[in-house]
Amino acid sequence: TLIHPRVIPRRRLDCRTVMTRVLRKIAGLMDHLRNAEGLSRPDETPFEPLQIESLTVRCETSWPVDAAFLQKWKDLSIQLPAGTPFHGPAWQIAGWTAGRILGRIRFITVDRAGELLAVLPLCLNPNGGLHSPGASISDYLDPLIVPEHEPACWAAILAFVADQWDRKIVEFTLHNNREWAACRSILPTLAETAGFSLEETLVEYAPAIQLPATWDEYLASLDAHERKELRRKINKAETKGEARLQKCEDASLLEKALVSMESVGGEKGASVSGYVRPLIQAVAPALMRESRLELWILHILGQPACYLIQLTSSMGPMLYNLGYELSMKEWSPGVVAVGLSIRNAIMAEAKVFDLLRGREPYKHKLGGIDRPLYRLTLKRKPM
Repeated sequence: TLIHPRVIPRRRLDCRTVMTRVLRKIAGLMDHLRNAEGLSRPDETPFEPLQIESLTVRCETSWPVDAAFLQKWKDLSIQLPAGTPFHGPAWQIAGWTAGRILGRIRFITVDRAGELLAVLPLCLNPNGGLHSPGASISDYLDPLIVPEHEPACWAAILAFVADQWDRKIVEFTLHNNREWAACRSILPTLAETAGFSLEETLVEYAPAIQLPATWDEYLASLDAHERKELRRKINKAETKGEARLQKCEDASLLEKALVSMESVGGEKGASVSGYVRPLIQAVAPALMRESRLELWILHILGQPACYLIQLTSSMGPMLYNLGYELSMKEWSPGVVAVGLSIRNAIMAEAKVFDLLRGREPYKHKLGGIDRPLYRLTLKRKPM
């Protein structure tokens, strides 16, 4: 006997099945509402400022364009002890494009009556991570906060992040924090209070040379063999090759420097082609005008032998990258150029010659001491 489909009895649902479906519907609706209001909201949906006592926390979904604000941000990156060119608007905004970062901007600031106290560029990636962007191209990213206001600013930032947390957010990560970064001592207590767990991981080292008062003292601090070799190579270059290290103000010559850096091939050459070139081309003109990026050229026998790209900080030079002409290899141009740059820094009474990330052997031979960099990861504790 055939039974017409219209009269097949419907399967009866028990109460547990019905409740499960209802709860799933409610959870889905809550997710939808929360995602429209929290950190995962569409970029066109603005965030309301959060007032915490006298502080105002703001979150934007795009990079700032207001000239007055950009000037305040740049001033913080110059004036604060933690500030470097990595922290400023030129580097951060250009790095977003050059680094081909996948994600959505969540640009957090804290101010008090119009006074900018904290700048924290963040990115929301497709995997639900809220993190400081550009970790692969920015050696230092510890947050830029006025020191005397750090505890209050961090309390306000964490309150904002906790308030805006939604189900799509997995973790909140701060990359490339230096050993002395205040967030490493401030966050453990504040994170617990705000409902977060905190994990700290040592991820890399950035060697640096603590500079003495004189060149002779610096040489005396080196291993005997390395001291002898450095003296010999510099002496040969200066006496036989008429070596001179010259600061170049012409940004157009950066192209020759980048070509020499790419010519080494391998992983370094590929990284220069992939992201260093577009980043430096974007930021160099502005940073050179501000004396925050310097191009130094080592001439031997009247010809360019090595190029140094250095960033500047209140503590001294930061060696970002170097490249040398392969035809000049017999003159040890890389070692000579860095050695002369260290000598110049000592004469200028700099405190530190920063060799930045990476543990290449030459950095330790020149007296670099490893300085750790940490990653801080916050996760929301279950309610």
